[in-house]
Amino acid sequence: MSSARRAGQLRGMHTGATRNDAKKAEMATLRVRDVVVDVSISGLTQFSVSGGGNDDDSWSIRVQRDAFSAQVHGTDISKFTSKPTLTQISATEAVLTYPCSSSFTDTNVSHVNVTYRLNAPPDSRNAWITKTVTLIGQGSVDVGIVAPLASMTFSTYAKPTAFVMHSHEGPNNPYGVLDVFAAARYSADGGFRSVVAVPTNPFSNATASTTASGVATMSLVYNVTTSNIPLPYSLDAMAIGIVSLLPAKAYLPYTTETSAHNNERQLVADIADSMRTFSKLHQTRVHVDWTEDAYQLDVATESGFAEYDRVLRACQRLNITHAVSSPRNGDLGTRANATDWWGWEEVLWLGFGEWLRKGIWDARSGPVPDSTKRVLDAAQRSGVKLLAYVYPILGFLGPGGEKSPAPWIYCLNNRDCKGAAPGEQRWAALADPRFQAYLLDALGTFMDRFQLGGFSWDFTFLGLDTYHSTYATWRGWMNVLAGLRERYPAIVMDHRQSAHSYGPFYWLYGSYSEPIMEDEQPETYGVRIADLSTDRVSASNLRYRAYELWGLYFSPADTISGFIGHLTERFAANGTLYWSDANIRDFDILGFEHSVLSSIAVAPRNILMNMVPARDQAEFDAFPSTPLTSFIHKWTSFAAQNLSTLLRYRPLWPLFGNSPALGHVDGVAAASPDASEIFMFLFNPGHASVALNLTWDSESLDVPCSPDDGDMSWKGSVLYPIEFTAYRGIRCGSTLSMELAGTTARVLKFEAETPRPSGSPPVLSGMPGDVAIEGSTIRITGAYGEFGMPFRAIVSGLPDSAKATITTATVNQENVNMRWEDGNAYVWGLFKGRPFRSAQALGPPPPAGYAGLSPLKGSSVVPSRIFAQMQARANSAWGKIPWTSDDYNATWLQPARLLVYVMPSYSPLANPWAGWCNVSATLRIGTHELQMSRAYNSRSRAAPNTFTGIYANVTSIWEADVDVEWQVTFDGPRNATTGAIFPPDSIDGIYFANVETAYTSGVV
Repeated sequence: MSSARRAGQLRGMHTGATRNDAKKAEMATLRVRDVVVDVSISGLTQFSVSGGGNDDDSWSIRVQRDAFSAQVHGTDISKFTSKPTLTQISATEAVLTYPCSSSFTDTNVSHVNVTYRLNAPPDSRNAWITKTVTLIGQGSVDVGIVAPLASMTFSTYAKPTAFVMHSHEGPNNPYGVLDVFAAARYSADGGFRSVVAVPTNPFSNATASTTASGVATMSLVYNVTTSNIPLPYSLDAMAIGIVSLLPAKAYLPYTTETSAHNNERQLVADIADSMRTFSKLHQTRVHVDWTEDAYQLDVATESGFAEYDRVLRACQRLNITHAVSSPRNGDLGTRANATDWWGWEEVLWLGFGEWLRKGIWDARSGPVPDSTKRVLDAAQRSGVKLLAYVYPILGFLGPGGEKSPAPWIYCLNNRDCKGAAPGEQRWAALADPRFQAYLLDALGTFMDRFQLGGFSWDFTFLGLDTYHSTYATWRGWMNVLAGLRERYPAIVMDHRQSAHSYGPFYWLYGSYSEPIMEDEQPETYGVRIADLSTDRVSASNLRYRAYELWGLYFSPADTISGFIGHLTERFAANGTLYWSDANIRDFDILGFEHSVLSSIAVAPRNILMNMVPARDQAEFDAFPSTPLTSFIHKWTSFAAQNLSTLLRYRPLWPLFGNSPALGHVDGVAAASPDASEIFMFLFNPGHASVALNLTWDSESLDVPCSPDDGDMSWKGSVLYPIEFTAYRGIRCGSTLSMELAGTTARVLKFEAETPRPSGSPPVLSGMPGDVAIEGSTIRITGAYGEFGMPFRAIVSGLPDSAKATITTATVNQENVNMRWEDGNAYVWGLFKGRPFRSAQALGPPPPAGYAGLSPLKGSSVVPSRIFAQMQARANSAWGKIPWTSDDYNATWLQPARLLVYVMPSYSPLANPWAGWCNVSATLRIGTHELQMSRAYNSRSRAAPNTFTGIYANVTSIWEADVDVEWQVTFDGPRNATTGAIFPPDSIDGIYFANVETAYTSGVV
């Protein structure tokens, strides 16, 4: 079977054959669930939905015209076809067969099939009809512009509005991605709906227009210019669906007033999901070794192998099953021979990249050095499957080598490289079926010989080959990926190099999109929200990018990649690469949990682990003493067990807007199909505490709250940072109040409540603990909460007679306040101690317009328990790591330091320096005076877009339990006009860093 035809079948497209039970007819009616589609010899004629007796949910559109076109050898074949025959293949599929007339000059194509298939997956709310054009015949053809929907005209019975969702990459996008969908929106029967036409490749142009009489016209055109396609061949399908435009708050926040509605976005994602050739419910757990700069390691040396062996063993500790493998191997290659622009060829293909490209090594039987064998053995011992790192467009010369280069080789300025300048770069044409076959064979041989888990793709510049269309190159690459997935169903494929730019139909064969949509180098993605923790900086960036992928690129949640941790800075201060061990001690032990939860929230299927504590022997030895091993096991397992629900998440835009942002909470909510189970992840990316009032309704949370849904109620439990039942009796319209301290996360689970049997014991919500009734007293035991913070608990499930007999309450044997309301007992009080929590502020934020012209001052009390927390860390195995002066310059290392942090209020990424490039600060604490230091997320390299603020270590000079006066004074060049040292309002506040919220059982 040809690779092109195989790719068509893997996309679920009909290639022309009909079954014995097929019936010819003048009209075919396709049905699934409550959806009915009528197809006649004129094409699609009607699309309707029956609302099960509810007229508001019943609707239909009538199609007046449904046409297609396809250029074959420069001629529109649709103009040379005669009256079609209609064959109903099944209850959900029908085919129109158009014979080609004798006047059509290309005798290879005998007829054209147009296949209509009704799709309504059980795990989707949506239904849609796909339309696929298939060229039937023998031999091969050249194809140009194809319009699976050359024109579709239909009536909506009401004046519609036209809308085309353009690619986020813009009209000049070099990757070829143009339009995402066309839509005609209209109101009818009290509802608002959208007829959506969806392309299934990234090379489309869409149009939509309407008339005042309620007639809409839409078209989809593909530029699929490709030569020598073997017949029969299915061209890329298109799909048509109809969705509701309610609730009104569900418009995506990124674009203009005519932005896409979430239900339109979900239709596109569902269509892409239905074309997947891999299970979205199988979790992938991948480590990317270049995030600890594995290129610095030469595994042919004893020291290099020892470090890499520790990396693989760390993966085993962290429940990671696959690892991208990219260390150097001096037995195989050298950077001096690299032919890629980035100079990494020596680490490709497990180090065999240069040999394979030159055609001087046979992947099936060529020699394998001992240095490679021991890496493979180490991976096997650790239970880790390696992913070879591959650049698919390099100039693979084929078995003929330099003497007889393969015919797929080209040069940028010379098609066959004849007469090319000495040393001119050569490339391989992915559009060439011969190279596709060669590459697929080489990849399969590597998989089999080295027992790989898959590949990491990079340097996939699909538009580089100007001798073939970008579409032909893209389609050739899709054929290779389809072939690999067909042969290795469990293969893991890690995509890089702007793969996200090609949209949701790029990942049909797995496994996930490019992590964070760009290079992971700290100065590449910069700092969106300042923080002294590099993992929290990275986590905010991950969530921002995941929300973009979800809402702008319409990526199905199962294709979005996580990003746990960070990449270790690989550049020196002068911008040159470190080529030996540098910055290898770099694990952010305090930011790791926040990063893990961020990744689970937005990418529960694709667990991508970055820098692990392994290359540095001290970090590797100390890590098992921390609770983080069990933490990562717990939460990756949680994600795997609840994957089907977690993948249904929606960003909470109706509540929080386009975020993450300072002063706001961001997050996601994921509801099961019947909303009996809902998970919610919330994050405060800033340092100031944020109070949150969350209204429980369908507008904000996608929960069933219409009058037809009945009187459903839920209970809510906190799963992180501590576990307890927080809410009971939640109903539509309820308000859930909570507060998130700075830099913290919260995970909640809501479950549908069921009636409790008569005589059941009372239950507690609002705080951890157990409740019992003793005479006239409610006794709550085992309660705990934050030091110095108020609590408010509810005891419910009490008998009606309890109000007359129960008059007092205790918490942990201390008398507390109590009152009755709606048959429940409300208990409130205060936990002992002075409040001092994560990201505790030293004082109020600077006054409006503050520009550094006067000192910021105040007084603060640091409880002794905070210094005890620092001392406990210092005494731990992690604290006893032999920290160096360079380590101290990384604000996320040596966590036994109590830091005072002046936090910028602006995004260094959006506005590098923002007037701070020459600002200095002095911190005075009592009689002590400290020069504050600059903090960068890029460690030794002071990259402006990674500036995170100014800090000072006060561990040894701040006196415990004493009201200490402090003052911060700024200095630097003054603005010639305003006299300001830095732009007004560019300080968010001054905070204590490295403090973790602590809990007590003591009650006032």
